Amino acid sequence: MVQAVAPASPKVKARADDGDDERAHRYKFLPAKMDSDPIPMSIEGGHIISIHQSPKLTVAETRLQPLSLIVALDELGFAKGEIVVDDGTSVNNNAQANVSWELHGGQQLISNALFVGSEQGAGTLTASQVQAFRASVGHSDLIEKVVILGLNFARFGGEQDVDVDAVAGQVVFDVTSAVNGPRQPQTHQQLHRQGQKKHQRRDETGAKAAAAQSPAQRPIVAARVNALEELNINGVPVSFGGQGGVAPVNQTKGVDPVSGMGWEVNEAVGSLTLTGLKMDLFAGWFIHWKLQ
Repeated sequence: MVQAVAPASPKVKARADDGDDERAHRYKFLPAKMDSDPIPMSIEGGHIISIHQSPKLTVAETRLQPLSLIVALDELGFAKGEIVVDDGTSVNNNAQANVSWELHGGQQLISNALFVGSEQGAGTLTASQVQAFRASVGHSDLIEKVVILGLNFARFGGEQDVDVDAVAGQVVFDVTSAVNGPRQPQTHQQLHRQGQKKHQRRDETGAKAAAAQSPAQRPIVAARVNALEELNINGVPVSFGGQGGVAPVNQTKGVDPVSGMGWEVNEAVGSLTLTGLKMDLFAGWFIHWKLQ
């Protein structure tokens, strides 16, 4: 029997030092049978973690395996994460890659990579230095799978950047602004700065709302997703085997015969899984989707 312990509050991180008993009202044990049940893994909403898809017998072999991203959305449909890649062996590395990801509004994942010298004041690497880093770092540069969890997220009522269907109880994200007009094409840097500002506003707004209202008083609107309607990578629609931008016949699960990319929407847990991706770990890119 394996026991996993998860904090009841993200503010509580330390366990009692006087034994294995959980602190009252602070921790909950999740039992799982090793021989039959999958071991549960809990990820705090708002975070993105990366894992190698096929662990090997050595660290060096594992580093060469493609990566997967696991995205856990918070109550506003936002998440972020980062990874630092160096050669994995040297105490003092000449260079490293700082890779970060952000997911906005539950429907767009953005990646950014920054290559810097490890010595103080070294600055960013040149194009030729980046190529040398890629060749020598001993780390996979492919992301082949992305799993987004929590797409059936709930949020405080009164937010202005969503439309609420009072009959169906759904939240539909609007990609245009009624105030500023149609959304204009934006650079990666602009999108990145918007995400940072939105994350800061979310923290400030959430703290004020939590202080003013008890959980029972907060109006909650739940979003439900059950089908994939649109998917594009770096602004290019995935064809789904037909004309670009056309929704797939099977909007719940399928594989695009052109790109080999697969998708699966799980309504029960509110997740979207994308497989067969060939995203470059060391490059900037974005994936945008629309769900029903």
